[in-house]
Amino acid sequence: MSEDTPDIIDVAQCKRLFTDCKIVEMTNDEYHGQSWKSLSKTRLSIFGHNAFEYFCRYISCEIEDVDTAALLFGRVLHAVVLEAQDVVTEDNYREGTLAIFRPHIVPSRDADLTDEDGGEVWIETFPEHGVVRRSAIWGSIDAGEWHIFPDPGTEVTTGFCAFADMHPDGLYFRAIPDDVLSERGAKQGKAWTTFAKQHPGETLMKFRTSRNSNERGWCDLIMIRRRLRKHGDVNQSIFQGGQNEVSIIGKCAETGIEVRTRLDFIKPVDGGHLITDVKTALTSVEAAWARQADQNLLFMQAAWQIGMAAHVFGGQIDYRFAVIDKKAPYNPESFSVENEYLEMGCSEYQKHVREFKKCCDGEQPWERDGFGKVRKLRVPEWRKKQEVARLERELVQWEKEIAE
Repeated sequence: MSEDTPDIIDVAQCKRLFTDCKIVEMTNDEYHGQSWKSLSKTRLSIFGHNAFEYFCRYISCEIEDVDTAALLFGRVLHAVVLEAQDVVTEDNYREGTLAIFRPHIVPSRDADLTDEDGGEVWIETFPEHGVVRRSAIWGSIDAGEWHIFPDPGTEVTTGFCAFADMHPDGLYFRAIPDDVLSERGAKQGKAWTTFAKQHPGETLMKFRTSRNSNERGWCDLIMIRRRLRKHGDVNQSIFQGGQNEVSIIGKCAETGIEVRTRLDFIKPVDGGHLITDVKTALTSVEAAWARQADQNLLFMQAAWQIGMAAHVFGGQIDYRFAVIDKKAPYNPESFSVENEYLEMGCSEYQKHVREFKKCCDGEQPWERDGFGKVRKLRVPEWRKKQEVARLERELVQWEKEIAE
């Protein structure tokens, strides 16, 4: 078996962690709003890092969840990538298409239809679903669904918009009009304040963001989805049929504590099912993302999801992480998980859930290990290496002076 060939996952080692698992229909808010005694991977990770933070977040509720820009982007990304499965048709391209993002060659055949401003439209299915449009007039058409910025003096411009199965403005987010932003494109000023008050509780997102901005917008989402579709394994994993956002609730086999997970995507494959989890990363380069995955205990997540899914889905379970860069050029990668890492994930789960049970039963306080004891401030390893390097440079300089 080659190094890049996915392992045949040892499902049994993950499955034995859980019992009484069943699929439960629930919204995202319902899933995340379960009792503090119901453990998800995210909650157990927080507990493992700091038990008192868990107490403050989910029991005393002293710490409120902050809806950061990153969380907002992640929610809309999941909705756009995982929940939109239609194809472009003559009937839905107007309602479903939200942006033009690159030039395109006009197809050799006659246009499929002519739109209201005289533009010619072609419905394309290969190599990716989308719409080619050629028109002398661009801009806000059908509630602002088309956007292109032709070069000055260009009479006819052609653009390609992929994925007309996108969610329309107002369902998962509302596009922020440019005229409510400041001259620098910032969310400030009277116009912005008025717009924000008119849409309380809605997810507001810019259509386009500057290249150097840490904020992501709708154009970024479109490009991310396009790039994920281009990746062969990812395309097969999440764009070729299956179920998205599947919630499973069960019990920890050892402690009896309620546990739950929410699968991004699962689809039938030969002899079983494939689970795919979509992640964004600072970089999808293997070594860098492996460090991020390790820090975020994603090996525990994989073991957790495989184990619970094995109780409700038949056959062999395979697993993928579909990872894509947060910024251009949005490089996608697909990662399987080796059995040794899953075994570590099972052990990590058991260690933390046992400690959680002790806290629930009052056998130990909701505090980190060693709380209340004096700790020693030690010289960091990087500082030691820095000092060794300095001494080596001084030695070289001294030997050079002696030789002279």
